[in-house]
Amino acid sequence: MSPALLRQPRRVRHELKFRRARVESVQDLTPVLKRIVLTGDELEGFFSPGFDDHVKIFPAPRGEAVVLPTLGPDGPVFPEPRPVARDYTPRVFDAANRRLTIDFAVGHGGPATAWAEDARPGDELGLGGPRGSFLIPTSFAEHLLVGDEAAIPAIARRLEELPQGARAVACIEVNDAAGELDLPSPADVEIVWVHRNGGPRGRAEALTAAAVAAAKRIDPADA
Repeated sequence: MSPALLRQPRRVRHELKFRRARVESVQDLTPVLKRIVLTGDELEGFFSPGFDDHVKIFPAPRGEAVVLPTLGPDGPVFPEPRPVARDYTPRVFDAANRRLTIDFAVGHGGPATAWAEDARPGDELGLGGPRGSFLIPTSFAEHLLVGDEAAIPAIARRLEELPQGARAVACIEVNDAAGELDLPSPADVEIVWVHRNGGPRGRAEALTAAAVAAAKRIDPADA
């Protein structure tokens, strides 16, 4: 197979399944990033090959039952009232032990983050998907990854899967130094932390500037 074909991204589809899992453990990685490990027999067969895959989570307040869609001949059938759903990246899946790790960016409101902030071992969470993956080969020599706290799980997962000899720069916006964390990788990695310092999320000027500067370091021809 030619090198060009080996570097061709591709989309793959997966059988859609809805599952229930229970919280096994909760860990604060940073003041705004919470790791929740889920487990359960229904995670048998879970599959997430893409570093930026997403599952839909269906949180329910404590004491209320998780409500999931069913699968009809034309796709998912949602009950009324339609359950709340949000997209999150599967951080790690341990197939042998049916254990799924999801890292939640918290502190900015919303039903999913409210659930994560209050999560305790034994709580139930509904899951759907992943329904598909966008697979980007790791064979490129250089990689540029850009995002804020919500993107850290996907960025961390990508860095872990890069091979030795690859070069990567990750530009990540967080509020301050307390939001930084170690992101190990076999590759040669530079992490650029961009601090908001209390400013609003979504103001991309500083992050964009950092990403442009990083791109020029990776490929001086773009300077």
